[in-house]
Amino acid sequence: YKQAEDEFIKANKPKEAIDMYVHQRDWVSAMRVAENHERDAIKEVMVHQAKDLIDQNQLQAAENMFIQAGKPEGAVQMYSTKKMVADAVRVCKKHCPQMLGDVVDASY
Repeated sequence: YKQAEDEFIKANKPKEAIDMYVHQRDWVSAMRVAENHERDAIKEVMVHQAKDLIDQNQLQAAENMFIQAGKPEGAVQMYSTKKMVADAVRVCKKHCPQMLGDVVDASY
């Protein structure tokens, strides 16, 4: 994959390298390419990693990743989907209070 990455970078297509690593769930490599060549993709990589953490049922780690990515609504949605209303409300209150009404309404 490193050789493919090098070719993507030479072709000025770092996003292609990032997507390749995201597909492989190689978060370290995806983040390295994003940090070095495509800074706009950093948050996108973090969101993909957060979704992978959800699949592994590592909800606290996923929440942290969503928040670091500036996407707390992803954590709220995760907790709401899993019927963990108290956690959804906690994240809302701290990071996205504008969503609080929707979370409370959806829990009833």
